[in-house]
Amino acid sequence: MTDWVVRSKLAPSVRLRHPVPRPRLLARLSEALDARVAVVHAPAGYGKSSLLAQWHDRLRAQAVPVAWLSLDEHDTDPFQFLNYLIEACKSAGFAAGVDLVNSPHGFSASGPAAASSALLTALGRSEGPHAIVIDDYHRAECPEVGALLDYLQQALPPNLHLVISARQFPRSLSVADLRAHDELLELDQSDLRFDPEEIAAFVGQAAGEAVSAEAAGALYERTEGWPIALQAVRRWLEEGVPLAQTLEQFSGRTSDLVDYFVEQVFDGLSGADQTLLLSTSILERVNGDVATALCGSNDCWRQLEHLEQRDLFVHSLDRERAWYRYHRLFSEFLQERLRRSGGPPVSELHARAARWFQSHGHSTEAVQHALACGDAQLLAEVLEALGGWHYALLGHVGAFERALAVIPREALERHPRLALAEIYLDVRLGEHAQARRKLDRLSGLHGATKDSGLAAEFHIMDCLLDRYAGREVTESQLAELERLTDPLPVDNHVMRAVSCNLQCAMHARLGRAEEAFAVGERAIGHFREMQSVYGETFIYFHQGQARLVQGRLRDAEALYREGFDLAVEHFGDESDLAAIGRALLAEVAYEKHQAHEAARLLERALPHIEQFDSWPEVYEAAYFTGARVAAARGDGDALAAIARRVSATTRSRALPDLGELMAARLVAVSAAAGLPCPVAEPALAEADLDVPDLRLRQARVAALAQVRLAEDQPLAAETLLAPETERAYGQRHLRAFVALSIQRAIALWQLGRPADARGVLEKALAAALFELLKRPFIDAGTALLPVLRDLTRRSEGRRRNGLRDTFLAELVLEIGRRDEVAETEGPLSRREREVLGHLMQGRSNREIAEVVPLSVNTVKFHLKNLFDKLGVSNRQEAVTVAIRRGLI
Repeated sequence: MTDWVVRSKLAPSVRLRHPVPRPRLLARLSEALDARVAVVHAPAGYGKSSLLAQWHDRLRAQAVPVAWLSLDEHDTDPFQFLNYLIEACKSAGFAAGVDLVNSPHGFSASGPAAASSALLTALGRSEGPHAIVIDDYHRAECPEVGALLDYLQQALPPNLHLVISARQFPRSLSVADLRAHDELLELDQSDLRFDPEEIAAFVGQAAGEAVSAEAAGALYERTEGWPIALQAVRRWLEEGVPLAQTLEQFSGRTSDLVDYFVEQVFDGLSGADQTLLLSTSILERVNGDVATALCGSNDCWRQLEHLEQRDLFVHSLDRERAWYRYHRLFSEFLQERLRRSGGPPVSELHARAARWFQSHGHSTEAVQHALACGDAQLLAEVLEALGGWHYALLGHVGAFERALAVIPREALERHPRLALAEIYLDVRLGEHAQARRKLDRLSGLHGATKDSGLAAEFHIMDCLLDRYAGREVTESQLAELERLTDPLPVDNHVMRAVSCNLQCAMHARLGRAEEAFAVGERAIGHFREMQSVYGETFIYFHQGQARLVQGRLRDAEALYREGFDLAVEHFGDESDLAAIGRALLAEVAYEKHQAHEAARLLERALPHIEQFDSWPEVYEAAYFTGARVAAARGDGDALAAIARRVSATTRSRALPDLGELMAARLVAVSAAAGLPCPVAEPALAEADLDVPDLRLRQARVAALAQVRLAEDQPLAAETLLAPETERAYGQRHLRAFVALSIQRAIALWQLGRPADARGVLEKALAAALFELLKRPFIDAGTALLPVLRDLTRRSEGRRRNGLRDTFLAELVLEIGRRDEVAETEGPLSRREREVLGHLMQGRSNREIAEVVPLSVNTVKFHLKNLFDKLGVSNRQEAVTVAIRRGLI
């Protein structure tokens, strides 16, 4: 070797102290032996050289000849480059017979053609796969060296493979033909970054503990898998910094990364590129136009494209390169350097960004930068231009909460739609009285406006406030809402969607399912125009509630499920909307006699909905279902716990109407179950039963009737129930009709009017049968059994309606089982011991049914339970086991 050749350039110089096996990447690189050229390109610190060093060693271990050449800035002379390449090949054991000149100064004495031809001739004599690795090509890239390399790669024999590493893709290399023939292998930073599993392996030893998947994921998110950053993380851990503290404090502002960015990236940039990067470092995404607005240069598009091509931590976000972003750590480094540079104030850059994003229709970023600049007037102008509370209704509540902490009161009142946003937030927090005062004041200041749209918005807010406060729905209020909505522009989707949403909910509360459905479909159309899944989800919940009023359980469940699935898909399993969906689905599950499923759903839903805003019907559904589950289990403590939760919510959310409604519900539930009433019973006898709110009226009638039945006053109960039952039926409120009819049938039976009792119950069964509405019958307990059994006996032998008769039999069985659970003593219930006694006397199922008395199907049900408990399969075994155990 001649004396001017630097030997260290002919072998890998990178040897990590803690190498991490990267089989995924080494497997990718093995494909280089099937390609003519492989290019590994990524910014500084991505481990290109260390990866190629591992691959170099693996090839040598496999007896594959591999040459290595590390380039530097002195290799831009094509003669020096070519002679180094020749020497690298000779050192690797191939290209023998090709000599170098003795002095680098002799390169210019002759052209490279002779040496190139000699090298290619020597390489052509090689057999089997060979590889040449050229590392750090970016340091010597120039037109002359590029042309020479391009010539060589096109003329290399097929068994020889060229691997090039650089900080950017070699622009001088012709690759179109290689790509067309699938002879180019390309690895970039997306391939080279560490994945979470590799991160856990790399930092785990230094951390002195196993790195959890969650911690590895957090490191991946913070570093984007950048190897040099992970090296710094490892050093922190080796120096004793705990992993949790490292995750909290590690950033692009730490000194080791700052030094690396300065030396390897920033100082090598032109002044114009430095200015662009610093000025736009405050942005989450950047393009040439917004960059021009921030730094004043007219060449920003070209600069961004050039920076991305050079792999300088600038990434395009789309194929069209309409937007770019910076590596997270690089962005943090730039922001810290901007703060110390003495350039434009950061607040001024945020203000420019806010104006640009607002003028180009990018609302979220406009608000983010207006908040960051700290200019209250600019922030108010941006939010008002976005429609004020329209923007909050689209789900940007958090941004408004931060904004309202900055904008003074006088500025709010100059921007009425912004003031409406403040009122909306008060409503969501349950501050209904405060919201009402603010709305009245705002209406006084702007009530004379000629802006018909603003007048409509004031009324919409008025309806919204009443809706959240749980006030009764009036016909005049609904008509006025419809009247004011009609003149709104057809493309004002936000206000039209909110108005239709309110109308849907108001019709649902009145039990008008068809009207709720029609206006709900219009609301969904507007929400879809806005691309608001959030708003669309509410409509499914409102429509489901309207169907439930009609007693149509299957339709209600399908609508609730549609809303719940949308909520989980778009907002997550722990979102507010998912919790609402669970609360509503729990109510349907209970009505279908799936008490365990209802309890499971409520266990997750109740704590969540109590922590955020909802509307009263959701609270009612959750608490009423919870109370019924507790009563069905005979659990007075659980029932009292529900009562306490109701009290806490009515106070914290300022919902007195919900308190009155649930008080009546709790009285009825506890009286029906024979449990102590968990609330101070209101003076039901003196309570107004002619209130406009149909739900409250029905609840009070049901509660007072249940108390009268418990006091053995069936005539008083029948007097209350008769008109309300007919009214519910006439209004198609079939769910309430079924529940009231069951109470009425019990009262009529106790009055000695069995025919009337049967007629009332038959009508309730007809409404409940096809929806499998079981639970109201079962919750009535043994008081309903005489009527049900009478209907069952009258059906035997006729079999005119098999579905009805089966439904009846199931109700009798379920009520009997519920009664026996409460009476269970030891391994067998009282009824099971009674059946077992008759069984020992040799009686048949029909004989037992006549003696007890029970239906034959009920006897079969008890025998099945009896056999299961005793672990037997027939009557004789049951008798034998019972005698042996002393059960009889």
